[in-house]
Amino acid sequence: MTSSYSESKLILFLRTILSFLLAISISVVGVAFCFSTNFLNSTKIEKCFTDYSYISGVRENVISFVDDVYLRNGLDSENVDNIVSIDAVKSVVEGYTGYYITQRVGFDENMYIKSISSICDNLKLDIKEQIKLTNQTDDTKAVDNLGSDISDYFINEINIPGISRLETLLNVGIPASYGVLGGSLFFLVAIGLILIFLGEKDRRYRSVSAVSISFLTAGFFEIFLAGIVLIISNLKKFDIYPVYLSDSFMHYFYTCILTVVVTGLLFIVISLAVSTLAWINKSKIKG
Repeated sequence: MTSSYSESKLILFLRTILSFLLAISISVVGVAFCFSTNFLNSTKIEKCFTDYSYISGVRENVISFVDDVYLRNGLDSENVDNIVSIDAVKSVVEGYTGYYITQRVGFDENMYIKSISSICDNLKLDIKEQIKLTNQTDDTKAVDNLGSDISDYFINEINIPGISRLETLLNVGIPASYGVLGGSLFFLVAIGLILIFLGEKDRRYRSVSAVSISFLTAGFFEIFLAGIVLIISNLKKFDIYPVYLSDSFMHYFYTCILTVVVTGLLFIVISLAVSTLAWINKSKIKG
């Protein structure tokens, strides 16, 4: 009788430890999954920085600068909106993100620079045409200098601060996140199987309940983690300029946080499903 009692206490202890380790494995799987599919997904990052609001923000700032250049030189900026069109700026932005973020084949640094040069060449033609119509002396060097100023501003405006660090993070982080995901999935399955088949067959519903508790714990942990990150982000505001860049970054940031919350809720739903299976199994045994 003492031997049976000791064995039951040992199984209870092992079940508790395995349930705890399973909860950790599930949590790591959830975080690694979010990193590999969302946080470090270059396609999703690129999408945030190529949406209409971001492109419009870049365009408005460039047009504002060009208008000032025209005004200082007594030029009519009527054609600027058509030259610095939304499609022209979109081509520049997509060339930049395609090279620095997604590193797509056929995209290089010269691609977005050429797109900017094309816009600046059209602006210089417009300036020269206005000079010609007003019978002013055509100063090619002065016009080229204006074009160079606009080009430099455009390049500076399109440049995302810390883009080289993001590139390094993607190159290192993506393989690392998949490695962690694969390793944690292995431990999840291994620990889960050991836990389920632990103890006597007619008491297996207890092990299934322990699996359910592990998923529930992991689910609440994911939601808690997302909440902590959200609170910290609100207490310490990100100092990002210009506004359209800040808006795109925060949109991406909140999307990532939402992914963690959804993952946590999914774990809770799985927990409820597994708990139901444990209850059904227990009812059959006692019935």
